[in-house]
Amino acid sequence: MEKKPKSKTQKATVAKTPKPRVAKTRAAKAPAASRVFAPPPPRPVISPQERHRRIAEAAYFLALRRGVGQSEPQQNWIDAERQIDADLDLHGIRVG
Repeated sequence: MEKKPKSKTQKATVAKTPKPRVAKTRAAKAPAASRVFAPPPPRPVISPQERHRRIAEAAYFLALRRGVGQSEPQQNWIDAERQIDADLDLHGIRVG
């Protein structure tokens, strides 16, 4: 005689078979001597005239911000040089 579940919600349990375990392997790395590294791309270059133009423009805007009659033109130029050179260095641009 076959056993029936005691209620409609109770179901017969079926034994689950465990999934087979597969060993994980790492991809083999090439020895350091056989790795090939590409040289870095060349840095962009601007002309000395372009650097001068950028400094002049930055000095002009510094003078406007500080007050045209109230700031020293030489100090504006020096500060603009620092600002432009830092910006060029940050973006990897060299003067050539």
